[in-house]
Amino acid sequence: MDIEQQVRRVVPDRFESLVSGVRFGQFVSVGVVGAISDNTVLAVLGLAFGVSDMWAKAAGVETAIVVTKTLTLLLGGLITYLALKAYRRTGSPSLRALTIGFGIVTVGSLLAGVVDVAFESGFQMGLLIQSSLIAVGFAVIVYSLYGTRA
Repeated sequence: MDIEQQVRRVVPDRFESLVSGVRFGQFVSVGVVGAISDNTVLAVLGLAFGVSDMWAKAAGVETAIVVTKTLTLLLGGLITYLALKAYRRTGSPSLRALTIGFGIVTVGSLLAGVVDVAFESGFQMGLLIQSSLIAVGFAVIVYSLYGTRA
């Protein structure tokens, strides 16, 4: 039995789209866009303007963070919205919990970015907030998949 068949056996059919290649591709694309933006900024600043490698790398990393956080927020918001639409259409408690879980994960990413920019201890505190909310969101998503009855 291959991995896809094992996943299909474990994950209920109504959540099959969560493990689809399309969803995986969306998440991979966020990382690819971040890497492209980082390298583009690094090359432009270093080669075109003669900025030192250290400063060009710092600017590239900051740009990549902003770009990937924005994409994460947009995709997370879209997934949350689609889950909410499905919940409103069906009234399923598991879809309600799924919506809440994805919403928590998305808010965690947003708050991490805000804390990173707004506070002096931003990066570490933002990382803690994001990791905590992602863990809580994933727990709610697991509950939605296995803990509720439709």
